[in-house]
Amino acid sequence: MNRAASGADLDGRPDGEQAAVAVAGIALVADADGALYWPEQHLLVVADLHLEKGSSYAVRGVLLPPYDTAATLAALARVVVRYRPRIVVALGDSFHDGDGPQRLSALSFRHQPAAGAADGEIAGHLHPMARVATRGGSVRRRCFAADGRRMVMPAFGAYAGGLNVRDAAIAGLFGAGFTAHMLGAGRLHAFAGTHCLAD
Repeated sequence: MNRAASGADLDGRPDGEQAAVAVAGIALVADADGALYWPEQHLLVVADLHLEKGSSYAVRGVLLPPYDTAATLAALARVVVRYRPRIVVALGDSFHDGDGPQRLSALSFRHQPAAGAADGEIAGHLHPMARVATRGGSVRRRCFAADGRRMVMPAFGAYAGGLNVRDAAIAGLFGAGFTAHMLGAGRLHAFAGTHCLAD
């Protein structure tokens, strides 16, 4: 059991590697690796990862060793293993610049879909929902909308609404067509966008 809240023997780590701190009367653990842990909530907080900072500088002709992302993720993995949180919160500046995700992999993760072609983009924001005909009417469910080049993810929040995939804001992102992968009870159901109904 993590005894950081009591200030005693913070998990048996050597003196100075952890410190019991309180903010607004809440007991927290500051870790020498730069993370903050909230034992009562099993929540780990990190800030300003700045992934791909080395490659950002390299693009501008400043050569730094290209190991920053691997080193940062290894440090994050260490604190995750150390505290075994249920929740990890990253406070902004996860990438050093806007092009960092593209330099890291062929996939680009962003909140709002970019206008025009965006190969490898995985976005949210639009809360796609699909509506399909059934024997007695229709069913409307959250869905992933994807065409093999890009994807718009469904909203995860319980109270988040949805926008029909036939709406121009979503359908316009996918040139020739797309597939709506509707969320069902324990499985996904795939429908061609042309088989989805407007609201």
